[in-house]
Amino acid sequence: MSFTYFANLTQATGKELDDNYAALGASVVVPCTLAGTNTITLTPSGNLPTITAYANYQMFAAVASAYNTSSQTMQVGTLPGVNVYKDTATGPALLTGYEIAPNNLVFYTYDSTLNSGAGGWHLIVSASNAVQPQTGVARTLSGVAPGSAKTATWVAPELTASATLGGLSVKGASQSLSFNGATTGAGGMDTGSTPTSGSLAVYAIYNPSTSTWNTLGYASGSAAPAAVYPGTHMPSGYVFSVLLWTGLTDSSGNVIQFQQFDRTVFVGPTQVFSGTAGTANTYATLAISSAVPYGALTVFGTAGSTSVAAAAQVAVASTTAGLFAQHVVAADSGTALDSWGTAGAFGAVPLTTAQQIAWKAGTNTVNTTISVNGYTF
Repeated sequence: MSFTYFANLTQATGKELDDNYAALGASVVVPCTLAGTNTITLTPSGNLPTITAYANYQMFAAVASAYNTSSQTMQVGTLPGVNVYKDTATGPALLTGYEIAPNNLVFYTYDSTLNSGAGGWHLIVSASNAVQPQTGVARTLSGVAPGSAKTATWVAPELTASATLGGLSVKGASQSLSFNGATTGAGGMDTGSTPTSGSLAVYAIYNPSTSTWNTLGYASGSAAPAAVYPGTHMPSGYVFSVLLWTGLTDSSGNVIQFQQFDRTVFVGPTQVFSGTAGTANTYATLAISSAVPYGALTVFGTAGSTSVAAAAQVAVASTTAGLFAQHVVAADSGTALDSWGTAGAFGAVPLTTAQQIAWKAGTNTVNTTISVNGYTF
């Protein structure tokens, strides 16, 4: 649509003036009201030119009424709805959910080249505490559980919680969080009771309507816990989550005593083996599910012997092929200390199979003991 300049005209028409207003209206951000969640209709404000077709790079603005929970299409008035995309480091991508928050200002810019030439919208969102696309981060986190109880506490100088993997994230600062697995809902289990002698995950959760942080327990079972809460029992109003901790419970469902710093958890020490090797210098697998949860990534601890009469040579590895092996050579001390005759530390052995390591000893005549002191997740 051309723009008419009246200064040099000897005769002007009302249509030319109308066309100028229409051209001007198409070149500015069009304020609209918004209806819908995942299927959006924008209605331009009154006294604006009628939008009869989409034009490249034309922008519309509105205030969102709700979170989107999946991909989204948007239409202006009665024009066709087309897909909405978020701009990423690798190019435009369809929305997946929770990129838009209620009461935030959103902008849609039309681009005819999107969707293989079918056209679409670039989404621009405004959120003061929203970050993309970082998912699930708890920085300089510290946590503790006293043991013999279903409780634990954490202090988090900074949290980044997400609604979904790759979706909208929010930050929180200086949070003190408590968990009590004897209850359900925010601050307790998502549903049911804490597992007995099993793996438990605890998430920090965030309610954007009340700006409230809390915790939520999840019985993760034989699966590594996800970075964001994977269950279907999120308490009402809570949208965002981040994994705080994963660990074990005892036969009464109590949280086993731990001290946590970031993603390192100190426990025990928990003895996972005491006996002699079946065959000297030959690896055997060792289950350590009594000491680390299913989601543990590495394990560290102590290996040696209860005997003070001989040196202990022990290797701890990820697999029976000796992958990532660490060798402990503990000399005869002549005096036992804390039930150890000889002992040495091993650290950060990768768990290539969940809750399992491999070990071997230089002899099968000396008693070997292996204990777990902690793990990372």
